[in-house]
Amino acid sequence: MRRAASSGADVLVAAGPTGRARDALAGLAATPDGGPSIWLRIAPLDDPRVEDQFAAIGGLRVDALVLPCADGPEDVEHLAARLAVVEADAGLRDGSIGIVPVVETSGALFEINRLARASRRVTAIGWDGEALARDLGSDDDRELDGRWSDPLQTARALVLAACADARLPAIDSPFSDADPAAFREEAETAARDGFAAKFAVLREQTAIIASAFVRRG
Repeated sequence: MRRAASSGADVLVAAGPTGRARDALAGLAATPDGGPSIWLRIAPLDDPRVEDQFAAIGGLRVDALVLPCADGPEDVEHLAARLAVVEADAGLRDGSIGIVPVVETSGALFEINRLARASRRVTAIGWDGEALARDLGSDDDRELDGRWSDPLQTARALVLAACADARLPAIDSPFSDADPAAFREEAETAARDGFAAKFAVLREQTAIIASAFVRRG
């Protein structure tokens, strides 16, 4: 987490913290203003682990929760209600913690517009091509030239269009391939097409993302 915080990324996305991970994140949260925003990726709402993660949120400087497998607006509404309780218990301003749904399931493809408007807490929407390919049962998520397969290209376009319509930032999919040239090309394409940001899974990817999106200005 500390290495990620020093990578130059605008946002640090951490897995919903418990135990030592929570202590490390609390240390980052105690740093002076000017560091990266902190988003927590929680477990899906039907996962038993999510209760421990909610209990760990109190006392941390958390700007948003990343909601994976968000199938529809009811998931966002449920999370918003839970966050209202967390904020009240922690003495935080109502609505201070945002929600970032991530499109990872086939069901979400039919609900992206409603996800964007499910709560005033929704601050951005992301998508994950590799997770979505698994849910669709795809044999491969990429074409031979490295482009996303046709179903995933469609999902990408739907996320981008829904975010543009709702005036929300769209976050492009993670890229697990370590090839920096291929990653740079995809980041530059995302910036050109209108995405506001891109998820990074490697520390080295953050500088490439910054360069691609800064050039778009």
